[in-house]
Amino acid sequence: MEKFNLTRYIIEKNQNNLQKTALIFIDEDFIKKYTYKEIFEKIQIVAQFLISKGHHKKEKILLRLPSNPYNIFCFFGCILAGVVPIPVSRMLTEKEIEFILHDSNCNAIIYQKNFLNYYPKHIQLYEIQEIFSNFSTLNNLSEPETNAEDPAFLIYTSGTTSIPKGVIHAQRNILGRIPIQKEWLDIHPEDILLHSGELNWTYTLGVGVMDVFANQATSILVGNIRKDPSIWTKIIQTYGATIFATVPSLYRRIIKYSESEVKHLTSLRHSLTAGEALHPELYKTWTNLTEKPMYEALGMSEISTYISSGPTVPTKIGSPGKPQKNRLVRIISTMDSSTEDVKPYETGLIAVHKSDPGLMLGYHNRPEEEKEIFREDWFIGGDLAYKDSEGYYWFMGRNNEIIKSFGYRVSPLEIENLLHHHPFVLEAAVCEIQKDQWMSFIVAFVIKKEGTTLTEKEILDYCKINLAEYKCPKKVIFLKEFPRNLAGKILKKDLKKEFDFKI
Repeated sequence: MEKFNLTRYIIEKNQNNLQKTALIFIDEDFIKKYTYKEIFEKIQIVAQFLISKGHHKKEKILLRLPSNPYNIFCFFGCILAGVVPIPVSRMLTEKEIEFILHDSNCNAIIYQKNFLNYYPKHIQLYEIQEIFSNFSTLNNLSEPETNAEDPAFLIYTSGTTSIPKGVIHAQRNILGRIPIQKEWLDIHPEDILLHSGELNWTYTLGVGVMDVFANQATSILVGNIRKDPSIWTKIIQTYGATIFATVPSLYRRIIKYSESEVKHLTSLRHSLTAGEALHPELYKTWTNLTEKPMYEALGMSEISTYISSGPTVPTKIGSPGKPQKNRLVRIISTMDSSTEDVKPYETGLIAVHKSDPGLMLGYHNRPEEEKEIFREDWFIGGDLAYKDSEGYYWFMGRNNEIIKSFGYRVSPLEIENLLHHHPFVLEAAVCEIQKDQWMSFIVAFVIKKEGTTLTEKEILDYCKINLAEYKCPKKVIFLKEFPRNLAGKILKKDLKKEFDFKI
């Protein structure tokens, strides 16, 4: 089996680049710049510390840290030591942390003071400041050899049963990201990439760190100041960011609070969006203001982004793009066990061949779920799409979110896309809400644009004109804001929790 280590790969890529600024981290009360040399030294200190404490290959260590550069040092330091890091959101409750520690068979926790509420007594604790204050020099202990198929990191994502499941990624994951770097990011050593996400989010660790470092570029990441939507245009202008990566909901907020500034982002080469569907009106508004391209990508925790637009795949508004070069992707039937491509314009399940180096090793301790996601040699993540005559994929939502109405299968995304074309709708989400034990129906949740008036009847009439009757919402609920996760993604499960059996 081929010897390979994800962190070592990044270090070796930058041996002639050590004095270059790798990271600019901005928070409320400080700005810190790190060269590649400084980052690699801190990564190696973490690795040497863990080795000195007797941790072995494939052991698991939870990273319970706020959103700061320690996440980077510990994430890649663990991987260099052959240990499997588990980065978790700072928002997780004690109950959620307890579940992950138990489910993962975790051996230790690296934490920051005042940032750890729960831990079992048998688990080893390492406070981050102690690691660097008591182990500030490298001991040159032998780092274990790892192979391309060895586990590198473990991330927990929501499962179809609402119980989080651990996604295990291999050391080869960084090689599987090469199509992302070339086909979507279009990133080069001279680029400065600004990512809006928290540092314990895999979208940030992947695009904002791994992909940047693998291409000898510079990353800009931020701390708690991300809550202020007006900061992003200022950061882009101040530091000359050439690529901006975030989620659609943040682009919407930036336009709302800083539209006049968006017109002056002259340093940008292009913008990136992923994490949720990009609505056509938002795409048009942002690209008209910046006069620069915006590239969308579709992905999942199990493989990251694998379908995208980019310099070689021109944007087709409403589509996330085409499968990236050298990826084996197809759309297969939802109705039978075939692994053959369905016909153009026929909706099916997106499937990725198991040979893709970016595909996960599997789910941790979930053999039954693993059986369900493979059809012969093809991984099926549950995303629905159809392919047009030019090879563009059109996302139709998650298979487990499909609503059944009058015997038909209805995609909430199709209804949401229509609602976002209404001139008075700022944002919309569509769910199936339980009326009682025997009945459920389609409900549209809508946020109006400021200064507009809009009634339920106007929305329902608009849908009746543009949709088949069985696709039309039966009720509209107006909200001032949506429940969201840290990435800004709408939490439909929270909407269901609040409104099921209460309408």
